[in-house]
Amino acid sequence: MDQFRFGFFILLCVFMHKFHAQQSYSGNSILNCSENDETGSSSAFLYTCNGEKPSCQAFLIFKSYPPYDSISTISNLTSADPLELAHINNISLSTIFPANKEVIVPVNCSCSGQYYQANTSYIIPSKQVDYFSIANNTYQGLSTCKSLNKENSDSGLQAGSVLQVPLRCACPTRNQTLNGIKFLMTYVVHWEDTIHDISKRFNASMESVGDANGIDLDDALIFPFTTVLVPLSTKPSSSQTIIHFQQPPASSPTTPIDVIKSSRKRFTVWLAIGVPLLALFLLLLLMFLHHKKTREAARKDKRKKWELPNDVLVSIDQNLKVYDFKDLEAATENFSNKYKMGASVYRGVLKGELLAIKQMSKAVDKEVSLLQRINHFNLISLRGACEHSGVFYLVYEFMENGSLKEWLQNKSCQKFQIFVVTTCCLIEI
Repeated sequence: MDQFRFGFFILLCVFMHKFHAQQSYSGNSILNCSENDETGSSSAFLYTCNGEKPSCQAFLIFKSYPPYDSISTISNLTSADPLELAHINNISLSTIFPANKEVIVPVNCSCSGQYYQANTSYIIPSKQVDYFSIANNTYQGLSTCKSLNKENSDSGLQAGSVLQVPLRCACPTRNQTLNGIKFLMTYVVHWEDTIHDISKRFNASMESVGDANGIDLDDALIFPFTTVLVPLSTKPSSSQTIIHFQQPPASSPTTPIDVIKSSRKRFTVWLAIGVPLLALFLLLLLMFLHHKKTREAARKDKRKKWELPNDVLVSIDQNLKVYDFKDLEAATENFSNKYKMGASVYRGVLKGELLAIKQMSKAVDKEVSLLQRINHFNLISLRGACEHSGVFYLVYEFMENGSLKEWLQNKSCQKFQIFVVTTCCLIEI
C-alpha cells in the first residue's frame, strides 16, 4: 500500500510539473563552466524538457557581427533555414546586416535527454579557442560552455574538428498553451534591459515573462549576456528588432566669448594695481602650491575621491580612481574603432596597464548598483571612472586570458579570450 501511495505521489508530481512547470532563470551561474547536473537538470546548462510537446518551432535573437552578418553566414552558424531566416526578418537573401542588429533566428527545438535544444555544429578555427569563448563570444550566450563540454566530451578542441553545439530554446508548457502562448523566444539580455522593456517590445505581459523564467517581478533583476524566454502568441516580427547603436564621445564645450573678455578685463585690473600686490599674489600662489604638494604627498597611496553628484556617490565605492578624460582619449587614440571591443567598450593602456573602458550614455549609479547586487567573486574589478561633459566612463580590469576563477582551475578548459564586467560579465562580441 505504501509503495502504491509513493508511486501515485511520483506520478502526481510529474503531472503537476508538466502542467505548471516554468524554466528557472540561470542568472550569472551560466558563466561557471565547472558546474555539473549530476543531481538533476539545471537551466545553467540548457532549458529543461518540461513542455507539452517534445519538439516545436522556437526563435532565437542573434546580434549580427562580422563575419556573421548575412543570411548565409548566420544560417550556417545556427543551422537555420536561410529562406525562413530571410522571410521572418523581411529581407532578401543577399542582405548584409549592420553591426549589432538583432536578427530573428527560427529553429527546430526538440528534447534531447532532459534538455530542450536546437542542434547545430561549428568547425574549430585554426586559432586556439575554448568552450567558454565559443558559447559566449561566437554564439553570444545562446549556448553554454557546460553543455558544449557535455556534448563534446570525447572530441576535444582540435583545430578543424567539428563541434556539436546545443542552442538554448524551449517549448511552451501546457499551462502556457492554455494561456494562448504558441512560441517561446530565447532573448540575450543587453545592457539596461529590463523585464518591462523586453515585455513591451515583444508584446508580452510582464507576468508571462516572469512566469516563463521563474522571476519574481518584485525583484526582477536580470544580467547582461544571460538569456530569458519571451512567451509569444504570434511569431516575432522584424519591426520588433533593433540595432544597438553606440553613443559617440561628447565633444569638449567651447569657451564663451563673454568669459574670455571678462578674464582679460580682470587681468588688466591686476596689472594696474601694481607690483606690490602682484608680489603678494605670487607669494600666496607659492604658499598654495606648497600646501597642495604637501597634501598630495600625504595621500600618495590613496585613491582619488570620485567627485560626482551625491545621488551617485551614495551607491559607489569612495575609493575608486578618477581618470582624466585626456588620458582615456590618449589610451584609445580618441576612441578609435581599432580599440573597440563591443557596442561601447574599448581597450586601452593607462600607465602601462591594459584596461577595458566602457562608455555610458546615462548616469552610472544604476549599473554600479547592479554590480554590487551581483556579488560574484568570478567577476573582474571596477578600477575607476571618468566624467566628461555629462558622459560617464567606467574603467575595468582587462582579463586577456580569462577571469573566472573556477574556469581557470578546470584542466579541460585552458584559456578563454573573454572579459566579464559588472553584473554578469562583459563579453567581447
